Amino acid sequence: MTKLVILLLIPLSSSAEPGPLTSYLMAEPATLFDISMLRLKRLTDYWETQMVFNYKRGSQSKAISGNVNSEYDPDNDKIYIVLSAMDESSNETQMQAGCQNALKHIQIYVRKSLREIFTHEGQRHRSGSDELWSQSGSMIELRCYISGRSSSQGRFWARQLLADKEVTIERWPVK
Repeated sequence: MTKLVILLLIPLSSSAEPGPLTSYLMAEPATLFDISMLRLKRLTDYWETQMVFNYKRGSQSKAISGNVNSEYDPDNDKIYIVLSAMDESSNETQMQAGCQNALKHIQIYVRKSLREIFTHEGQRHRSGSDELWSQSGSMIELRCYISGRSSSQGRFWARQLLADKEVTIERWPVK
């Protein structure tokens, strides 16, 4: 009898229906592209310290801070992986060496992980998809942006397509 009384005293758990925001989010499909961009972000977050160190090592810079971001630009249909670093002490030759070293390593990290990033979980390589994979080398662009005391004070810019061996030194507008 005491067990019955104890059971009656335990409040019953109730569950509410999902609210409008939760319902909306639950109904939205996640595409392989959405998931792949999250995986790419996770990869760049994981290697970020090493990527910044590769710049520092190449430029022989004493003190820098930096980060790596990845984003998709629908206007250009490109994925940009951008290493941004603050380096006030290096000259142009040193910044070029640092960017070349960093971009070379970013290229290695991304190329090794590319099929894992842009494939469904547990899915093997599909025949006939080689043509699509060959296009990824021109769709993914690696960038190196070096600034001074603030991120708006650009000192050096470089870029490289994932498929390229050479780094291009140029300026592009800072957003």
